Amino acid sequence: MKKIILLILAILTLNCAYATSNTEYRLNDMTSNIIGEGDQVGYKKETKKWSKELSDADLIFTKHWTTGSGGFSLYELENPPEPEVKPEQDVKQDPNAATMTPEEKLPREKEKPQYETDTNFEFLCHNRLIGCNIHKLQLYRLHFDGTQFIRQPISDEKIKAHFPGAEIIKVSQFKNNEITLYKPFFKKQTYILINDTDRLFYKYFFEDYVGENNFFRNIFEIRLPRTLIYSHFKSTDPATPPLIIHIKGTVFKHH
Repeated sequence: MKKIILLILAILTLNCAYATSNTEYRLNDMTSNIIGEGDQVGYKKETKKWSKELSDADLIFTKHWTTGSGGFSLYELENPPEPEVKPEQDVKQDPNAATMTPEEKLPREKEKPQYETDTNFEFLCHNRLIGCNIHKLQLYRLHFDGTQFIRQPISDEKIKAHFPGAEIIKVSQFKNNEITLYKPFFKKQTYILINDTDRLFYKYFFEDYVGENNFFRNIFEIRLPRTLIYSHFKSTDPATPPLIIHIKGTVFKHH
C-alpha cells in the first residue's frame, strides 16, 4: 500500500513538473522586445515589416511617449520624403533678408513629423509591430500608410500565436462583472484579458497580485485556486466597477 501511495505521488509530481514546464509563461522575452523611449525602428513599405535593423529600412522612426495622463506612444519620422517641387514654382525670397544676420540666413532644420499610435507600448514579434492599448485591453498590428499609423485588430488566433499557452478571457464573458474559471490541479495557467466591449479600464490593476508585469497588466498566471480583482486603485465606485475573477481547480476539462 505504501509503495502504491509513493507511486501515485511520484506520478503527480512528474505531471506537475511537466505541466509547469510546458505551460509556464515568461514575459521577459516579450518585454525585451518592447520599443522604449528613444529607440529606433525601421519600416519596409512593401512588406509592412518592422525591424531594429535600420540599414535597409524605407522609413526610420524614433519612439517617444506623450507627456500627460495616459502615457501614449508617439513616433517621430527621422527621414521624411522630400516634398515634390514643381518646375514652375518660384522660390520666394524672405522679405526680411536684407536685415537678417548671417545666422538667421542659415537654413533651418526641418521639423520631423510625429505620429500617434493610440497605444501605450509596442513590441516587435516576427517583424511585426504589435501595439497594446492597456486602457482598452486591446492588441493591434501596426502599419504605416505614409500619413498615419493604421491599427489592425488582432484575431484570437494571432493572440494565441503571440502568447502561446495563454487562455483568452473576454470582458463580454463576465456576468455582473464576475467570472468563474476552471483550471486543472497541479498546473500553472496563464490568462490574457481582452476587451471586446466599449468599456475602458483606465489605470486598472490586479489587487494583491505580485506577478503583475509593468507593461502587460492584462496578463496573469495562476497555479493555485484563488480570486483576483482587477480594479481602478481598489475602487468599488459604480462608475469604475472592478472585475472579479474566480479561479477554481478541477480534474475535468472545462471550456
